[in-house]
Formats: sequence, structure tokens, C-alpha cells
Amino acid sequence: MNPVRRSSVLACTVSALAICVLDISGGAAALFTTPVRLASAQDADMTAAVRLFQQGRALFDEGDYAGSCQKFQASQEIDPAVGTLLFLGDCNEKQGKMASAHAAFSSALALARERNDERAKIADVRATALAPILPRLKIAVATAVDGLRVRRNGVEVPAEAWGKALALDAGEYTVEATAPGYAPFSRTVTLEDGEEPIGVEVPELQPISSGTDPRDAAFRYPDGADEGPPLPWLAISGGVVTAAGVAAVTAGIVFGVRAQSDADAAEAPDTTGDTPCREAIDGLRVCDEGGRAFVDDARSQGNLATGLLVAGGVATAAGVTMLIFGVDMGDEVETTDTSWRVTPMFAGRSVGVEVGGTWW
Repeated sequence: MNPVRRSSVLACTVSALAICVLDISGGAAALFTTPVRLASAQDADMTAAVRLFQQGRALFDEGDYAGSCQKFQASQEIDPAVGTLLFLGDCNEKQGKMASAHAAFSSALALARERNDERAKIADVRATALAPILPRLKIAVATAVDGLRVRRNGVEVPAEAWGKALALDAGEYTVEATAPGYAPFSRTVTLEDGEEPIGVEVPELQPISSGTDPRDAAFRYPDGADEGPPLPWLAISGGVVTAAGVAAVTAGIVFGVRAQSDADAAEAPDTTGDTPCREAIDGLRVCDEGGRAFVDDARSQGNLATGLLVAGGVATAAGVTMLIFGVDMGDEVETTDTSWRVTPMFAGRSVGVEVGGTWW
């Protein structure tokens, strides 16, 4: 073994990051220039991270919190720093992303403790303040069939996270469960800050029969899906027609009352003691201009009342019949969740009816 080469190598290993200057062939020297090149790469990364951090600070001061978060995140990925994480948590909190902010403050706390950084106390206070209001979503799986995959807004949820109330940013989340040969499950929930954790239970997926086109499965809800009872169409239609009939009858009564009121007004004495309409010779009725107006209104409103009463009676009878047949044919009407509303409306000499209702 060449003693000169050995002693040169030993001398170079003592100087950790220095360039070795050797009086031998360049083989050993080339070997020990790698730490220097590595240090240069680290310096470049740190420079890039600082530049991204400064850009994030500028955007943060301008109120562009979304843009600043992107810069802080990019800086953190290149060169982790406590200060970067603190600003990342702050810009997320200002956007209302409390779970993301809590995660950043928690990471800042862990890194600060690891580096004995006094800012650990700040990170701890910020994370602790957010913890009680974090929205949480718990996805429970009743039976894990072969090949089951659970996704939340398109992102797969690993099996080890099933059954755990995970902190998420407020917003709308769609939970999907799929497996080869089974009908899929899907449910959408909305998380809000400060509310109790929301749970979504994935029921046991139902197998698709061999003769069924699997593309049709997306339009069928498996057992246990929270989609409400089936709509009782015939019974609902009967309810609507019945309500319309009742409304027409109500309006007919109102117009009838107004017609009678106008007729009475035509016979009532005015302030001078004269009556707008009175009997003349040969039993004829003679009316002045005001009396003729009362009579014309009474006649038109009476005709309208008659028409509404007849139409309303027919519609009510038809609606009740539809309700009876709808229930007999298996349309289950849940009366506890069904209600109807008929409200007469008056405006001067105009009359109307408002009809409304709810059913499920």
C-alpha cells in the first residue's frame, strides 16, 4: 500500500468540509471535494427558501393570504423553519382553514422543541387556542368487503384512519365507498367550525347481480343510505289537487260573501237617506250610477264564486280519490312530516289564495 496516499487520506478526513490540497494524483483530492459541493447545494436551498419566505411575507402584508400560504409552504418544503411554520399557520387561520392552521402551529411546536427554540411557547398557545373549534369528520365502515376503498373528496382514506374523528377545514366533503362487484356508496356532509364531530357510516355494500350493468349502480342507493323515503307520487299529486280544490272553494266562499255585500250595499240608504237602488212602478228596480256599480260587481263576483265553488268541489273530490288510491297502491305518506297550508289574501277589492305545503 502506498504510505503517502494513506497519510494524505487521513489528513483529509480530519478537515471536515475543507478542500484537500494533496501532492499526489488527483484521485484522493476528487474524493474529498464532495462535502464542499454538498455544502454549496445546501446554501443554494437555504437561499431559495429565504427568498420564498420573503415573497410570502410581502403577500401576507398585502392581504393575499392564499398566495402567501403557497410561498410559505414551498419555503418550508425546501428548508424547514419554525418561523415559516408560524406564518403558514397564521395565513391559514386568516383564510378560515382552522385545521390547516392547527397542523402548522403543531408542527412549529414540535420543531421548536427539537431545536430548543423559545418560540415553542407561541406555537403552543396558537395551537391550543384552535383545538376546541376544529371541525372533525369520522368515517366508520360497517363491513369491509374485499377491495373496499374509501375516499373523501376524491382522496383515499387509509384503513387505519377509519373510525377516527379527524380534524378538517370547514367545508363540504363527499365520502365515497367503492369495491369491485358492489354498488357504490356516497354521502355529502358539511363541516363547520365549533360544531360537534360529524360521523358518516359506510354501510355494507350490496353486491351487483351478474345480470346487472355495473354502470347503472351509480344511480341506485344501497340499503341504509340517508336519502329519505321514496316519493309517494300519486299521494302527493292527490294532496296537491285536494289543496287546490280547498283553495278554490275558499276563494268561492270569499267572492260569494263579497257579492252579497255589494248587493246589500245597493239596497242600503246613503248619507242623504236615498237608496242606490229602489223599486219603481210595475216592480222594476231603478238604480243610480253608484247602485249600478254595486249591482254589476255583485253579479260578476257571484258568477265567479259559483264557478270557483263548482271547480273546487270537483278538484277536492278528485284529490281525495287520488290520495286514497295512492296509499292503497303502496305510496306511504308519512303524515308526521306532511303539511299543507291554505291562506286567503286580500288587497283592496282583489282576493287571492296562497297554497303551500311540505312532504317527505
